[in-house]
Amino acid sequence: MSAPYSADHVGSLLRPPEVLKAHKDFEEGRMSLEQLREIEDRAILDVIKLQREVGLDVVTDGEYRRQSWAGDFFEAVDGYVDGPLPIKFEWQLPEQLKERGTAVIEDVRAVPMQRGRVVGERLRQKRRLTEHESRFVKQHAGGTYKVTQPAASYIVARGYLPSVSSKVYSSRAELCQEVAKIIASEVQALAAEGVPYIQIDNAHYPDYIPEHRRDEWRAIGVDPDQALAED
Repeated sequence: MSAPYSADHVGSLLRPPEVLKAHKDFEEGRMSLEQLREIEDRAILDVIKLQREVGLDVVTDGEYRRQSWAGDFFEAVDGYVDGPLPIKFEWQLPEQLKERGTAVIEDVRAVPMQRGRVVGERLRQKRRLTEHESRFVKQHAGGTYKVTQPAASYIVARGYLPSVSSKVYSSRAELCQEVAKIIASEVQALAAEGVPYIQIDNAHYPDYIPEHRRDEWRAIGVDPDQALAED
């Protein structure tokens, strides 16, 4: 008789120091893509083994090939320009994580949208979002595995700044529809590959609840009730 529950995790796992260093070296031109992939491959094989050893029913690659958990979208799609973040999103790490030191801090700092990138041009998809990840984890998972993606509403909340984005999109809703099409296309491609579990992360709905946050949305020209309905 199977267990009355399943066990997996959100998708991201803490990136090992060697993976963080490799990403930085690659970004700064000190490492080739082939060398980066070799380091990522070893780390992914190790973390798949760990997940199996602790008894998880569903494994991921730890999202080790990404600069952040949502990084695939930003790296696969052009249309972002330098600009202030629509809303500041601050990490608040529990004390027990702070005690684990620099590795945790460096890992969560690796969030592309924290660098001040907003949608300022029409989005142009350069490549598949997760194809470079899904084939390797499928080959080595040894059981059920999943591939994760950010929700369209998350991408829009982090990237739509009316004073900039409205110059190329007639409305926030138009951008939301375009992002949703890109993500839907990736879901269809993953399903065609036989990926058994596709996860859409962080729909961002709670960010329309606190009154202070709703005031921040209104201050930049976003109606939080309308945004929630669009999302």
